[in-house]
Amino acid sequence: MPARPRRIRRLVLILLPLVVIAALGAGWWYMAVGRFPLRGDLRHDFGEVPIYGRSADVDHTFHLRNVTDRPVVIEQIHQSCGCTAVRETSRTIEPGATVDITVTLSLTRAGKKSANVALVMKDLGVQRLWVYGTGRKEMDLWTSQIALDLTPGETTPLLVFAAIQSSDEEPQTPAIRSPQGVSASFVAWERLRRRDADRKTAAEWRGKFMIELHADTLPANASLYVELGEAETLPVALALKPTPQRETGADDGEPAE
Repeated sequence: MPARPRRIRRLVLILLPLVVIAALGAGWWYMAVGRFPLRGDLRHDFGEVPIYGRSADVDHTFHLRNVTDRPVVIEQIHQSCGCTAVRETSRTIEPGATVDITVTLSLTRAGKKSANVALVMKDLGVQRLWVYGTGRKEMDLWTSQIALDLTPGETTPLLVFAAIQSSDEEPQTPAIRSPQGVSASFVAWERLRRRDADRKTAAEWRGKFMIELHADTLPANASLYVELGEAETLPVALALKPTPQRETGADDGEPAE
């Protein structure tokens, strides 16, 4: 083979991968940045956020510029979860103008959380803004049973959940305050998940109480309160379990209608 064709072939073999890489890079840039009519930082990480009480709210304002030669109209704003709130300075952004969009992220649990806000633009598709945060909460306590119906003389289970961020050790026995005529005994903790130090995710436990009503009635607005370390006190409302009304009729010596 002549020397020149070999050099050309060698040059093609060298340049081809570079052309492919450049094309892929251009495609990525277009999909990630270039196709968006609103230009600016589209992601924000709040980092580690301490949580005191039930939740911690943090907000960030995205400053976006219309880089097209036509007005951009934001028709709708959709949130990926109820953990975010959004406010904007305008729904119509003229060419070269800017819009400020403030996103508030609410963190209630330890560990990393991500959410996005979708800007639905007229004739221009959807552009998303992402926010991230890592909740830091040493101890948390919650239940899905925010109210219990009790029957006199019977026991009713109550499940509570605890999250411990800095340790995998079993939590101490929770304390419980209950109204007169109601007793509560703690059964045991069951581990649901180990903590993840890298993701700053807490260990989770499920605990079980047995609640017994010894009286025939309950005080008005009766509640019991579960306490565990520095976690916020957990209230659980109490009520008498409804009983079927006794039917009247033949059993009472009365004729049925």
